[in-house]
This record gives sequence, C-alpha cells and structure tokens, in this order.
Amino acid sequence: MKKCLLLLFFTMSFCSSQKQEHSGSLPAKYLTPFKISETERKAVIKQFKPVDLTRYLPEKYVTNGSVDYTEYLQKGIDVNHNVLLPDFPVKINQKGLVLNSNSNVIFNKKSKLIIMPNSQTNYGILSLVEKENITVYYANIEGDKYSHLNQKGEWGMGINILGSKNITIKYPKIEKCWGDGIYIDAYKENQSEHITIYKGILNDNRRNGLTIISGSFITIDYLLSANTKGTLPEAGIDIEPDDNKRVLNNITLNNVTTFKNGRDGILIALEAFVGLQSKKVAIDINNHFDDSSAVGLHFYNTTYKLPAHGKLLEGAVNVTNSEWINNSKLPLWYDTDKVKMPLVLKLKKTKSGNKSLDKTIEGGE
Repeated sequence: MKKCLLLLFFTMSFCSSQKQEHSGSLPAKYLTPFKISETERKAVIKQFKPVDLTRYLPEKYVTNGSVDYTEYLQKGIDVNHNVLLPDFPVKINQKGLVLNSNSNVIFNKKSKLIIMPNSQTNYGILSLVEKENITVYYANIEGDKYSHLNQKGEWGMGINILGSKNITIKYPKIEKCWGDGIYIDAYKENQSEHITIYKGILNDNRRNGLTIISGSFITIDYLLSANTKGTLPEAGIDIEPDDNKRVLNNITLNNVTTFKNGRDGILIALEAFVGLQSKKVAIDINNHFDDSSAVGLHFYNTTYKLPAHGKLLEGAVNVTNSEWINNSKLPLWYDTDKVKMPLVLKLKKTKSGNKSLDKTIEGGE
C-alpha cells in the first residue's frame, strides 16, 4: 500500500512539473505605446487594397479558430501580393504560413493565427526565408507553449526571418511560442539585412522574446518583451551569434521595455562569435528600461579563452539612457574584475534607481 501511495505521489509530482504555469500578465502602464489605431489600420487597407483571404476558405468555414485552414490561406498568399487575414481566429498547423517577396500582409482587427499543438522541435508560424520587400502589419500570433505535445526542442518561432532583406514587422503581438516570438538569422550564405520591428509586444514566450543571431541594419523601435520563461536563455532580447561566420552590423535597439523575464532583459552573448575571422560588432541600445527581470542587461561569458590564431572582436556596444530596476540578481551583469572586454563597452546615462552605472570598458587582452 505504501509503495502504491509513493508511486502515486511521484507520478503527480512529475505531471505537475511538466505543466507550465501561465504567467503572461502585462501592466497597463507598459501597453500604452502599443495601442493600434483602427483609423491607421483602415488607411493601410485602403492603401494596398489587399485580397481578403476569407474568399479562399471552404464553404461553411468556422470563425472560432477550431479548424485548420493552413492550406487555404497559403494558396491565397501564393497568388496575391497584398493579402488581408480573415477577421477571426484561424488555426494553423506545424507547416505555418510561408510569405513571399514583394508583399504586404495585413491582419484585421480580430485576425489571429493559432498554431495547433504539435511535437515539432522547429517551426515558424510565419516564415520569411530568403525573401525581400515584405511588410507585415498588426500580426497577432499564438504558439503552443502550454499545449506542445512533448518536451523536445526549443525552436518553435512566431515569426522566422532567415536570410531575408527589407523586412518590416509593424505592431506584432506574439505570445506563448514554444521557442521565440521573433527569430532573425542568416540562411546558408545569405544574411538578413534591413530588418525593422516596430511597436511589437512579445509576451510569455518560452525561450526568448526576440533573438538576433545574425544580421545587418536591424532596427528594433519600441518593443515590449515580457514574461519569457520555460527554457534557457529566457531573455526578453537575446543577441547571440552561433559562430564566427555570423555578422552583427548596425544593430539598433530603441525604446525597448523588458519586463519580468525569467533570466535577462537583454542578453548579449558573443563567445561563439570569436574565431579566425576578424569581426566588428556594432550594437546601440538606447532607452532600454527593464523591470523585474532577474538581470536587466547581461554580457555573458566575457571571460572566454581566445582560440589559437583567433582574433579579438572589434567595435563597440553602446548603451545610453537606460535603467534597470527590481532585478532579483543584478541590474547589470558582466565579469568586471576578471576580464578586459573583447570590444568596447560604453554605458552612458545608465542607472538602477538612483545609482549611476556609467563607465567605459576598453577592449583588449
């Protein structure tokens, strides 16, 4: 009898540990800059005269988001440059929707893409792979963080931008993804270039809110990235090249708010970026405000060992007009006593409460 009770206890404990707690509340004070003007949305629709993808749905379609309409929406996207999502929630399968070059994709007031629970380690609800000249307006996307069919992988993305150019994402709201809200990287030999994310909300995603692996001229202007929790790194924004082949050229973060992320508000991890090729880093962070993430701004593993014939990173990370508060670990975290930074780090007009954190750390061995 005791063995049965003990087995029942461990079974219940395991099941409880597998179920993730919902933690996606957002303070109203942080949402004000991200309100969508319906007058503006109507003006965008009037400007582009998009084809309403509802016309591609089967007869007697439902409007409650319970039926998979992926193939119908994809057909409409494939044959039209400017499209308008149905004005109701739509279920999407693990294939996601693949966008095409030279297009405008507009979400209506009640549009929403909801991915079906799946067991994939990798997916993109919206995928832009080797594409160019695309603008996505008002995306509303929900992942399967709380309904994923197993515990494998961490790369279920809301919007996947790979090796693409001249991409603008305006007013996205992306929540509960198995991996990241938005992911930006190269694809084969093609870098992502001239990417703009404007007034986005990335909330309650499992791995990161926004990840920048590689790219040039990436501008993030007004972003709220919050409640990221579930699997490491658990950062609101993670800038982390996978290897020495990537680039970090003209990365600009303006007016970013990070809130209650499991680990870091902004994480900059450059260890893998060091190698045989000389690399120059250009990252500017202006007006970053973090509230209640474990760490406000984190420079990770700055004490790496330089490989044989490897070259120190050149360039700078500039942080201005930023504040980090209510951090359970540190507002600013880097290895101050052990390392000469591999590049220049400049902190200007930065603080935690009333304490100034300004300093300049020069690069070098």
